[in-house]
Amino acid sequence: MKFQDVKETFPTRSLVTLRGKRQEPLREGCVDVTSLSAQQVESGGAPFSDLSTAKYIVLETYRKNGNPVRTPVWFVEDNGSVYVRTGAKSGKVKRLRRNPSLKLARSNGRGEPKGPWIDATATFALDQEKQVALDRLKQKYGLQWKMVNLFHRIQGRTDDTLLSIRPKTMT
Repeated sequence: MKFQDVKETFPTRSLVTLRGKRQEPLREGCVDVTSLSAQQVESGGAPFSDLSTAKYIVLETYRKNGNPVRTPVWFVEDNGSVYVRTGAKSGKVKRLRRNPSLKLARSNGRGEPKGPWIDATATFALDQEKQVALDRLKQKYGLQWKMVNLFHRIQGRTDDTLLSIRPKTMT
């Protein structure tokens, strides 16, 4: 039985994704267009421009078996990149060393997404990027930043690393 025969025998009104959700198929001749927010339009469509007013983002990294892991984090956006400070031995660092692809979205402190997901790639920030990003994080989070740093020093956690996250380029 050929694909065309199956299609005619079993016509479908909707598609079922791998996660079991129903999705309407695109009509022929339609183009799937990603909508841009007002902030993205003003900034020329920059993917991270929506994040400028957010306090948290949620990172979705992937385990070896492909299962996603969502983590809410503090961040700062600078020159088209998002910077996130995290422990050098944290789970997200281990997952990103294996697979640097991730998704991110605005979120609340519990990691519930509050905006569209953005496909991105993470690398470890260079030394010249680190100090600028850390200064911006200190400025953005103020007293909270100082408190977290105090607790980290008390616990002996001084092995932080800085992630540099850039949007995936569309080809």
